[in-house]
Amino acid sequence: MKILSITLFSLLALTTHLAASASPESAQTSTTTSSSQLSAALTVKVTELDLFDQKRQRPVKITLWYPAQENCQDAKICLSEQAVLNKALVFSHGAMGAAKGYSWIGKMFAAQGYVTVGINHYGESWVYGPEHINPAAVLQFWERPVDISFVLDVLQSNQLSEPVLSEAPELSKVSVPSTTSNPSATVTTANTPNSLGTVGNSTRIFNQTIAWDQIVAVGHSSGGATILSMAGSKQDFNHAATYCATAAAAEDRSCHYLKFQTAANTKGYNPAQSFVDHRIKRIIALDPALGHATTAESLQAMTIPVLVIGSSQNDFLPYPRHAGYYADTIPAASRLVFSEGEGHFVYLDRCTHQYQAMGVALCVDRPGIDRTQVQQKAGAVMLAFIN
Repeated sequence: MKILSITLFSLLALTTHLAASASPESAQTSTTTSSSQLSAALTVKVTELDLFDQKRQRPVKITLWYPAQENCQDAKICLSEQAVLNKALVFSHGAMGAAKGYSWIGKMFAAQGYVTVGINHYGESWVYGPEHINPAAVLQFWERPVDISFVLDVLQSNQLSEPVLSEAPELSKVSVPSTTSNPSATVTTANTPNSLGTVGNSTRIFNQTIAWDQIVAVGHSSGGATILSMAGSKQDFNHAATYCATAAAAEDRSCHYLKFQTAANTKGYNPAQSFVDHRIKRIIALDPALGHATTAESLQAMTIPVLVIGSSQNDFLPYPRHAGYYADTIPAASRLVFSEGEGHFVYLDRCTHQYQAMGVALCVDRPGIDRTQVQQKAGAVMLAFIN
């Protein structure tokens, strides 16, 4: 088990070392893109696609961050010639969130040449509009991994056949934060991504072929539990009930869901169902949830590399029963521990609104915590992990 414990005096040295090891100059040469090519400036573009799973009659909006070129003739998304094609990333957000709430992750990876696909889970995510928000969807965790596998199916086919591409007449360029080791990259974002373009016939999505069977899956909180289920984790909510009845669970906000979870499970959850998707080759779990309900046997059977990043002085999910439990139990797990008061929501983008989750502010960190610095350090470790 590899342990990286963040302390006040080791932060600078660790970040400098990992940023150097993940920089374009020292990155391993891929089969499609050389390290010297990645050192050039990249333009990062953000595009949204509206997909629909006919089998489940369920919409799936995705947000894509990617290195872009201006024009291409035969596809809707024009990837730069410097794009990394031998792997890609998918991202699953936390409960009631959205992929766009973690843009630091998408920008960071895309600035290094990687296509990153954020999945917005219907019923939870605000990107579908307030009329589609259903708090009960938080408990229907089994829909989330199926969303991701469906998206991978579509992207692997590289074909669109419905009106799905969000278009925006105006574009703006902003600087990529120093989270990325390529500070010369720029990101292009759509200012008004709510009008749909029409696609008459089947159209290629990307102008280049990406290895969608070589996926790094990233997720925060419920999203972390989601991607771990795609590597074989299994839940037994009797374990959660036993734990939540103890004094050790007094500060565990996830136990507040338990009384509703039993009823929700009768409406679609099949404990025997497997969500394993062998296209996922590596996992990065940011302060993952559902540790109290996940069986040790299922975690011990995992064989793919897993990076668990967690906050030991957690204000929402106690580290020993969630992130720490995953890191301790998964054989191929390494970990990064933030131990200076960083909370559960430090992995969200910087924000200024006043929303809270069970009394815990989403945008306000404890005194002395710099969210940007935390994300820079986490980002350096994440980049090193996928190379």
